Amino acid sequence: ALEIEQKYSERKEQWPLAVTRPEVIYPHRLSSETAHSLFQKDNVITGSISTIERFFHCPYSYFIQSGLKVRKPDYGELNAAGVGTIQHFIFETAASQHHSTYAEISEEEVRSYIENPFLSMMKMHPSEKEQILLTKERMVHGIMLVLKFLSSFEKGTSFEPAETELRFCEEIIEGVKLRGIIDRVDFYGNEMFRIIDYKSSVHSLSETKIKAGIQLQLLSYALIAEKLTGKKPAGAYYCSLKQETVDVIAKKKSRKEIIETEFDEEADETRMMDSRQLIGWTFTDRTTELDESGKNIATLNKRRDFEMIRYCMNEIYTLFKTRLLSGDISLSPDEEA
Repeated sequence: ALEIEQKYSERKEQWPLAVTRPEVIYPHRLSSETAHSLFQKDNVITGSISTIERFFHCPYSYFIQSGLKVRKPDYGELNAAGVGTIQHFIFETAASQHHSTYAEISEEEVRSYIENPFLSMMKMHPSEKEQILLTKERMVHGIMLVLKFLSSFEKGTSFEPAETELRFCEEIIEGVKLRGIIDRVDFYGNEMFRIIDYKSSVHSLSETKIKAGIQLQLLSYALIAEKLTGKKPAGAYYCSLKQETVDVIAKKKSRKEIIETEFDEEADETRMMDSRQLIGWTFTDRTTELDESGKNIATLNKRRDFEMIRYCMNEIYTLFKTRLLSGDISLSPDEEA
């Protein structure tokens, strides 16, 4: 480089390099008048909790789905949503037919519940028949394990299933009305209620996500159920329907002796039962009524202040209403959550 500079020192000049300038991104915003006419009816915003979580994930995504009503068509495909719907149907039907003994239903009865949906999917997607049949068998196996856990759980709790697939359309704050379905509400006499929400995968309640507005469902259910039942909330929990992987140490050393872990279906099932728990938040100190053994509900003894939760949720829904009606449809995935 030095030799080149010396040779051409009198003729050097700066090359006109190409410069790319960033594209000007104009903020996505509606006028307040347009926002009111698009999202409100009779001065009330109505929607599901998941759509409001979508707003906090990305306001522009909410605008596309809830403002412009753009939806992806449902062709009855074998996807997570479809599988979750069938799983929910099993527990709704079992609880409505058998009440507190729902967890004792047989495998044959479970199969009878899901026969028609799977037959319909195979007719609509004949090329995926083997995959659909495999999914069906895995679902039956997983459901029977969950029922075995719930059977043990129900014997050690004073709460009883009272409502399944409880539909609601209620105001959470003035001007914001939520509609949805609560999977299950359990009662302890006329005093308390408990929410159980079935999930196809493992869920846990995160205080950070709740405050960010992206995990509102379970606590919103508790507030709505309190309003509908007139009882005090004792807890709200997720029940995972997913068959979890359990780590097992193949061998261990004890006093110079190598001990191998016995592995069979019965031992494997026992390990899975021992690792399974309901996950959520508890609002009462009467934990014996919730779970006598204290083993079936995670963090059972960590009590949360429901009045503080009420205050927090009120702030979140008020923020949603204020931002939406001001015309905020910014393209900002999770940035402000």
